[in-house]
Amino acid sequence: LLVKASDENTTISTIQITDLSGRVVRQFVNLNASGNFNQEIDLTNGIYLVTVKTNSGKVQTAKVLAR
Repeated sequence: LLVKASDENTTISTIQITDLSGRVVRQFVNLNASGNFNQEIDLTNGIYLVTVKTNSGKVQTAKVLAR
């Protein structure tokens, strides 16, 4: 999983991965990752929602396909 912030000054605080039924599959908290977060994750094939929160309070969710 590679999450890129819109700019290097953005700090990613939390990343949550949920399946389409709403079950939290993985969660990374207290990251304080500046700019980018890169982590290898073993997920079952399927569609997931990845929600990213920044220290400034912005929240963005994207649909991703794991295969």
